[in-house]
Amino acid sequence: MTRTTSGFKSNTSKENLSHLLSTVNAEVLKEFVHRCIDKICGRKGPSEEKFCASCGWNHSQFLEANSALEEFLVECVEQDYNRKKIEEFVSLEDNQLQAFLNCLVVRKDELQISLLRQYQNRPSQVLSDFDWKLKWVMGSSSLASYQETLLELDMTAVQHPKVPITSKSPYERISVELTRDDLSTLINTLEKAQECM
Repeated sequence: MTRTTSGFKSNTSKENLSHLLSTVNAEVLKEFVHRCIDKICGRKGPSEEKFCASCGWNHSQFLEANSALEEFLVECVEQDYNRKKIEEFVSLEDNQLQAFLNCLVVRKDELQISLLRQYQNRPSQVLSDFDWKLKWVMGSSSLASYQETLLELDMTAVQHPKVPITSKSPYERISVELTRDDLSTLINTLEKAQECM
């Protein structure tokens, strides 16, 4: 299963997951969520035989529920979803939603650590150096009152040894311009990543 930070965006996936989980009582849902978290963390996942019997799912429904729930759990952790945000994605009864939230709260740290380890083991580029400049963007004739502070961030990434070198140089220069809000988001994300290490 491919996991991305944008993750659980398909309306069909949301509707299917809501439908599949809404047919399950809170206790069974709680156990199913825990077993899916176990699978994400590298342990044995939910038993198809057990959950098909207790949830009334067939083989394809079990696989869909398992896959969609794993994807959603990863997104909940990566995006730090609160109750309101989770309710936007899945429609569940109060007792079912509470069971889901309880599982997520209890296992969130374990999930974060496991996901961080998985990402660290992926072949990727590594930041080796950076430089920054602060800009003050003034208005133009069409936007006379526009004034914005921008941070120009230049990063030098070195390719991971496992990644085939696609250019003559193993280094790649990445330049981005960040508004104050973008910079605040970047700093918060880096701080959360550091806390998980």
